[in-house]
Amino acid sequence: MTRSMLLPLPVASTEKMSLQIHLALAACRRPKRGNSYQFNELLRALYITYNLQEMGFGTLPMQVYGSAELGMNSALSNAKREHAWFNRRTDRFTARTDSGAS
Repeated sequence: MTRSMLLPLPVASTEKMSLQIHLALAACRRPKRGNSYQFNELLRALYITYNLQEMGFGTLPMQVYGSAELGMNSALSNAKREHAWFNRRTDRFTARTDSGAS
């Protein structure tokens, strides 16, 4: 598929996707509030943004995605061990992403 076949997405689709991702992030930032579905939404958002960047959209350094993936994998391991879908390091990754963008 080509870029023009995939983008731009319909507004309704992007609004729905944005809401799902924001709800997942809000839930997974709070102890014992998130679930595996919401955690999966965060992983999906990470991979979507990575792929869009590879296609030429965005300006973040690619290592930001690697760092975020490591953090998500760590949180996933903790979730399996503790049975709690919570990303303790979310703020740290957000700060690292913000500083990388400036």
